[in-house]
Amino acid sequence: MIFLKNKFLRIGLGLIALLLLVTFVFVVSIYAGLWGKLPSKDELANIQYQRASEVYSADSVLIGKFYLYDRQPIPYKEIPPYLVQSLVAIEDKRYYEHKGVDYTSLFRVGLKTILLGDSSSGGGSTISQQLAKNMYPREKHGRIYLLASKFKEMITAKRIE
Repeated sequence: MIFLKNKFLRIGLGLIALLLLVTFVFVVSIYAGLWGKLPSKDELANIQYQRASEVYSADSVLIGKFYLYDRQPIPYKEIPPYLVQSLVAIEDKRYYEHKGVDYTSLFRVGLKTILLGDSSSGGGSTISQQLAKNMYPREKHGRIYLLASKFKEMITAKRIE
């Protein structure tokens, strides 16, 4: 009986060690760029985005705009505080407690959504991860690419913050 317990214990520990090794190699492959380039901290600090082209008349009156996305920069000071508070309350209630990745939410998603199949439990992405996903959209589809994209978004979110 003791031999069986030790055998099962060794097999269990071996499987856990194998899972940790595979996860480590997977994360290292993401950092190495095998799943696509990760943006550097410098690149994230100097983001260049498309802005609308504006056409003015000779007397400086705006007569039209040309754009795919009508992005206009707004200084943080001009954003109403209630807008910031409501965004944080709805999208990332622990925004001020983490550094880009909310491990509590990831654990909840892993437990409720993946293991228990409860799709109404919400997502685990932080505002910074959502920003990373929007700035660097996912290129390929499939479960393994989704997992790689999620890790890339986590790394990028940590670099943003």
